[in-house]
Amino acid sequence: MRDGTGPEGAEMTVSAGSFRIMVAEDEGIIAKDLERRLTKQGYSVAAVVASGEDAIRKAQETLPDLILMDIVLNGEIDGIDAAAEIRRCLDVPVIYLTAYADDKILQRAKLTEPYGYIIKPFDDRSLCSAIEMSLYKHTMERKVRESEEWLSTILRSIGDGVIASNAGGSVIFMNTVAEKLTGWTFDEAKGRHISEIFMIVNGQERASCLDTWAAIMESGATTSLSQDCTLTAKDGTVRVIGDSGAPIRGRHGGILGIVLVFRDVTEQRKMDLALRESGQKLRMHAHELEESNTALKVLLKQRENDRKELEENILANVKQLILPYLEKLKKNKAMSEELAYLNIVERNLKEIISPFSIRLSSKYYGLTPREIMIAELIKEGKQDKDIMDVLNISYETVKSHRQNIRKKLGIYAKRTNLRAHLLMLSE
Repeated sequence: MRDGTGPEGAEMTVSAGSFRIMVAEDEGIIAKDLERRLTKQGYSVAAVVASGEDAIRKAQETLPDLILMDIVLNGEIDGIDAAAEIRRCLDVPVIYLTAYADDKILQRAKLTEPYGYIIKPFDDRSLCSAIEMSLYKHTMERKVRESEEWLSTILRSIGDGVIASNAGGSVIFMNTVAEKLTGWTFDEAKGRHISEIFMIVNGQERASCLDTWAAIMESGATTSLSQDCTLTAKDGTVRVIGDSGAPIRGRHGGILGIVLVFRDVTEQRKMDLALRESGQKLRMHAHELEESNTALKVLLKQRENDRKELEENILANVKQLILPYLEKLKKNKAMSEELAYLNIVERNLKEIISPFSIRLSSKYYGLTPREIMIAELIKEGKQDKDIMDVLNISYETVKSHRQNIRKKLGIYAKRTNLRAHLLMLSE
């Protein structure tokens, strides 16, 4: 085990026995010495080769965890070309071994992105430090790549469109939903300014994507798009979109760029509009029905009043203009046949007006039919003498009925005008 400190102060622990190292060295003595040193430190030597061609072949066969590559090798290609080919095919860190440190060689070597250089001759400490740092760095980079791939997979799988830009506004990520909604593929959009790809008009203020991007970068706060924000795709298709934009912050809080998350809400907006219109129509219909219902109630009330007035008129006319005279005729007719006819007429008339009398009597709190007749005559303004003549009854009888009516109506011994009270009950 070898312990040390990795980048950013992170603790670094490398178990040498768990790593396999390939050596590419054309000088046999140095190759053997390297193999011995590595074995002594607990590393496993995957292979030892002397040419660039063999280095490529063995790397593909053995898949080592790290390659110690001499820049000068036997064969038609040197260590730098071999490292470039290996890097193209495999994810294996390479440390260059060289006795040459001139700028031209270093510039070529940089293009292959090596994990380190060891200048010959070197001691065990330099060798082991370079190996441990390279293995640690490669492990961390792999974890970062895996995290990025996992995050990218998640973002590509969600149902919303996602576009990310760096601090300069250049597009660095788009998922498939964003590609579909904008009409741009990620390959087309990558490196372009986000305002070229995300062509929106945000709300009544007519703010563009550039305005939104600038606002997020300046404020560092999440910004929601307005409900009537529209996106124009590459082919000219206009969609209503919704959602928000937010800053992307680094480990120390600095803004590295922005991310826009959005969805197509065109159909939802249409449904909302249709729902609002339907609700408005429903309220209008309800108001119209309410007005019609009010008019109908007024009409029904008027018809009810007309019906009651008609019933009362019929009842009063029969009792005033017919029944009293029938009574007189019955008294003046002695012949049984004529009397029978009069009784039939009287009975049929009373049967005709009986429904009216029942409804009318309910207003008058249990008055008898005779009392109802007298009450109706009083209500019409008839004096006692008129009532005596119409009903052919005595003054005492009229007076007695008046007292009974007042008692039943609850106004006996009160200074309440009987006719006025009867008129009030009829309203």
